[in-house]
Amino acid sequence: MSNAIKISKIPALNIHTEEKTVHPFHYSSEFFSDEKPLNSWVNRIEYFRDAATSLHSYGPKYQNNAFVYEKEIEDFQISYNGEDSKTVLTELSHILEGGIRSQSSQAVFNMVPQPLMDTQAAAAAMQLYNVNAIMDTYGGKALLYEQQVARLLGKWVGWSKANGLACNGGKITLLYAIKSAIKRMAPDSDKLGIPKDIVILTSEGAHYSIEHCCEFLGLGSNQCIRIPVDASKGVSHFNLQDTIRKQHNAGKRIAAILCCGGTTLDFVCDDTQSIVDSVHSIKKDLNLEYTPYLHFDSVIGWLWFSFLSDSTRLETLPLPIASKIQKALDKFKGLQHFDSFGVDFHKNGLCPYASSFFIAKDLPITRHNNGASKSYGEVRAFDFTFENSRPASGIASAWVSLKRLGIKGLQEYLISLLEVSDQFKFILSSHANVTLLNNDSLGWEVIFSLEPSLSVSQLYSKDVISEDFYRYVTELTQNGQPIPSISIIKQFGELYKSEGETGYILYPMHPNLKIKDIEKIVGSILNSYEKHQQLLSKKARQISDKPVALPIR
Repeated sequence: MSNAIKISKIPALNIHTEEKTVHPFHYSSEFFSDEKPLNSWVNRIEYFRDAATSLHSYGPKYQNNAFVYEKEIEDFQISYNGEDSKTVLTELSHILEGGIRSQSSQAVFNMVPQPLMDTQAAAAAMQLYNVNAIMDTYGGKALLYEQQVARLLGKWVGWSKANGLACNGGKITLLYAIKSAIKRMAPDSDKLGIPKDIVILTSEGAHYSIEHCCEFLGLGSNQCIRIPVDASKGVSHFNLQDTIRKQHNAGKRIAAILCCGGTTLDFVCDDTQSIVDSVHSIKKDLNLEYTPYLHFDSVIGWLWFSFLSDSTRLETLPLPIASKIQKALDKFKGLQHFDSFGVDFHKNGLCPYASSFFIAKDLPITRHNNGASKSYGEVRAFDFTFENSRPASGIASAWVSLKRLGIKGLQEYLISLLEVSDQFKFILSSHANVTLLNNDSLGWEVIFSLEPSLSVSQLYSKDVISEDFYRYVTELTQNGQPIPSISIIKQFGELYKSEGETGYILYPMHPNLKIKDIEKIVGSILNSYEKHQQLLSKKARQISDKPVALPIR
């Protein structure tokens, strides 16, 4: 006797004389009502907001209880019949637990500002109307707005025909840069693969994700060569040429040089004109038949470009602030000769995550091979992008940010960030046990160290104490405590100093902080440090042997 299960044949449609009967979707009226969709959407957002209120904390993070990933993943279930909107969105509110509250003035862990309401609305609207920026006949004018943003920023550095690609984060801008460099060096690489003699150069101070990008693209992380950084905190003429010469003698070709355009630590920024001059000189000296692709990783430094289009504002600023901005602008003088740069609007363009742009001098998205402009119906983003499904949220929020703030607004935001940073440094330096580690930075990050008490320093080394204080603060903020969410850097400055030192980092992103607010934040850090010292002195706290997990930057 056969054990096969018999399946009765049920027709998908019951055909009658003049009509068809289909199986109705039970939830269709609730899910897909065309009546006042915006009102329905707002109601659902309110469900989430009301539930999130119960998670509210006055600290820089939403409180979070420790959990084990595999258990939580295995325990996740859905009901057979589904659940109502309020129940689901209320439960979803717990997704915030442990996350940064960017609206808190004490959220100084990273460059995560509270976005403008207008940019939030723009991003949300793209989700509401489900815009896919893959091609113009599919995504409407999303691609036009994308290229308006790219062209505008390109013109600020002297590129008259720049185009660009919106993407999710600075790491993707680096991927696009390396991919563009490989394609220019080896035009057939898309069919034949990447030649083995290609390498990418970048500085010791550049972002740690570059090797990962090389790995993703199949180039290999070992093909990313780091150039030593000199005392100027940028790549020197000598170090760059020496590295190129060594790679050339080893039979390698330099596909790209990825330059720092202002980093999260000490605003490391390469002198673009020096880079250009060095490349031209070594090219002539070695009789190279190619010119390396030059990319400027300016996902933070792009905000300074607003002064390239109009520098008259500098004349009205206090000398210390004007001097800082001018020193950065001086490093941008060779940008016109670069090939591409990166922008993160979610870092300092007051946009929600994620809104980044890869902007290139020569990326003919909107032009035919003969230079003629394309018309509506001819622009296809997927000819250039990694993805075919592209959210338009980052495009819309960036466009709104530029239109809403204007050049003056962007300049004022940068000025205010630098002023707040200087106030933090002034107040911190007034305390005897505080040492500023990046007093000369052109950026607004604040890096400092704290001197332990004599009794505690007899028990542990300074580095061990510093790491444990970071753990201590992290524990408190994870519990929703209203103290600043500081970050940590091990051996800061070791790239261009005789020795480094472990320090703490503040990223003050709120431009309207008053002196009393800054004093309160600094006081909270120092009070927490004193409590930590007391716990260690009394041996009421045990220091873990496990190395501290360094935070992402």
